[in-house]
Amino acid sequence: AYAFTCGAAAFFVLDTRTMRIKSRAETRMLGEVQWQILENWLLAVKGTYPVKFLATSSALLFDMWLDFARDRWAGFPDERERLLRFLAEHGIEGVYLLAGDLHSAHAIHVGLNGPQGRGLSLWEFCASPFEQAPNWFSSRTYRPFRSEAVKSQKLYFTVPQHNFGLVRVDFSNSNNPGVRFEIYGKTGELLGEAG
Repeated sequence: AYAFTCGAAAFFVLDTRTMRIKSRAETRMLGEVQWQILENWLLAVKGTYPVKFLATSSALLFDMWLDFARDRWAGFPDERERLLRFLAEHGIEGVYLLAGDLHSAHAIHVGLNGPQGRGLSLWEFCASPFEQAPNWFSSRTYRPFRSEAVKSQKLYFTVPQHNFGLVRVDFSNSNNPGVRFEIYGKTGELLGEAG
């Protein structure tokens, strides 16, 4: 895991593989040391960076009803809930998840239950890997997940074909920067956008 900044955007790249354990005795993805680093980083950038990107190798908000491997965050529900609750309880705004490994693209928006009932916005953007066959069934297997921290969920699109993603950040309004996600096909045609 590592962090860096670019202008008014802060990035934290999660290590979701090194400390991963999945057994009958224990199930964990990040490990306690990384959790402490991540939580401290989120609190440190909360008021100083209006846009915060969490890069994760697997989808956090995209649940599938045919997920036999349970390799994504859905297979580690306690840790997913821990992150969502942390964001909600501390009122951390401007968080965007950059995900991968789903073999299709998607954009999902989640409304979190923030402090004093205030709603918090959380987005997940995912583009497909260049060298993998697309997951043609992703749009049919998506299902909303359950979380006490979440009050609303909306899947904006899935793109089950080869694509690449572009994230645009507009800092012209420093109090409320705009973040937009665009998905393009192999020949450069726009296939989906959200944000």
